[in-house]
Amino acid sequence: MVGLACTQGAESEHERPLRGDAVTKAPSEDEAPEKAEPEPVEGEGDAGVKDAGEPVEAPGEAPSEDAWDSGVAFSPGPITFEPTRAGDGELPASPTKHLDPEVGTFFDHPGVFGWTQDGSSFSYCATGCADHCGDCFEINLDGTVKASPEQTCEAVEALKATLSVPEQVWPYGADLRVVWRARGRSLELGIEAEAEAEDGGAPVWAPAIELAEDFDLDGGGTIYPELAVLSPNARTLAVLAHGWMGDCSDGFELTLVELGPLAAEAYAKAAFGHHKKGARDRAAAERAAELFGKAAQADPRAWKHPFNMACALAKGGAGDEAKAPLRRAIELGGAELRAKARADGDLASVRGEPWFQALVAG
Repeated sequence: MVGLACTQGAESEHERPLRGDAVTKAPSEDEAPEKAEPEPVEGEGDAGVKDAGEPVEAPGEAPSEDAWDSGVAFSPGPITFEPTRAGDGELPASPTKHLDPEVGTFFDHPGVFGWTQDGSSFSYCATGCADHCGDCFEINLDGTVKASPEQTCEAVEALKATLSVPEQVWPYGADLRVVWRARGRSLELGIEAEAEAEDGGAPVWAPAIELAEDFDLDGGGTIYPELAVLSPNARTLAVLAHGWMGDCSDGFELTLVELGPLAAEAYAKAAFGHHKKGARDRAAAERAAELFGKAAQADPRAWKHPFNMACALAKGGAGDEAKAPLRRAIELGGAELRAKARADGDLASVRGEPWFQALVAG
């Protein structure tokens, strides 16, 4: 059984922040980011979960993402957001307009925002306290950024015509929800699985959206979740945080989050609570396997989810059903994972099977 790579309060390697003036390369919607997998825990169950370690040896050519299907179906639905909490209370909604009485101008939140039709970039324009229609930013999935300050109204309208907000339905299931929290200078986004198990009630958090260092939240400012917009293929979420210090003292930070790996970690976290009961509770074992299967579907590039699915099935007495997910895990994990499979206590019930011996040989 393999422990979680992304736990509450820890940053995940799957998502990387993008900001208007300091950009890090984001994961492409078609390319897998480099990531380390956690070391499996030997013996029964998932007790003693370890942090992410060195990546396992990868095969020479990675199998295609559609080479295996966990057989678990999602129930697509609207992406929903729970209220942000700051300290001991809910974070209030972001103000919609500010008036500077000295100069008689307004600050409007981004009235122009959206994805290009092909989903290759996300743009927004915020109107500041100046004689122009908007300060605009474009963030591409490859990590490049284009800042276009002090745009004319004509330029902003031309940009608006190229953008759209797709239907906000994601494929990862109605039993997941997105939650926010404010911590110090940052806004964090997490995905929470249904709280049906002991370990399933706490969110898995993406990296924080940090406001610029010169934004003085300690002086009484507030951070708000301004926008969260799914890409056309529903794999990426553009999250815009709004920091407010008063009229004409606003700032924005944009992050792109790859949702599949984050959703997978949330499903896996919920599954572990059921897996602990698997040897004595067949229903719990079946539920654990189903949740690990959903994790495998949400992040088909990670070996740990089909491996954990195989462990849950074997531990629950469905050894024959463990063959396909274990094969998929070994395809992704390579030679080192064969050794881990031979040693994992959750697979003890299938070690004598010819198919198991064939999979771990070498």
